[in-house]
Amino acid sequence: MPRRNLSAEKRVRQSAKRRLAHRAVKTYIKNRIKEFRAETDEARKEELLRKICSALDRAARRGIYHRNTVARKKSRLASSLQK
Repeated sequence: MPRRNLSAEKRVRQSAKRRLAHRAVKTYIKNRIKEFRAETDEARKEELLRKICSALDRAARRGIYHRNTVARKKSRLASSLQK
């Protein structure tokens, strides 16, 4: 913890808050991906894929994931749907 530096203390508070928010988004995405992989119904898988892609795109816009990471995840999920 920083001592005698107000801006550093504020950054610590902001980082903690941001870390919790980012972790919530990442957990949501990971859980949807697990759901997608466990699903057997094709129609349900397509619906889940749309939700996952949407969540990943939002996360990339907010800077939670890098855009290339999002593209890679979406590509792998889409190709697993085709198989």
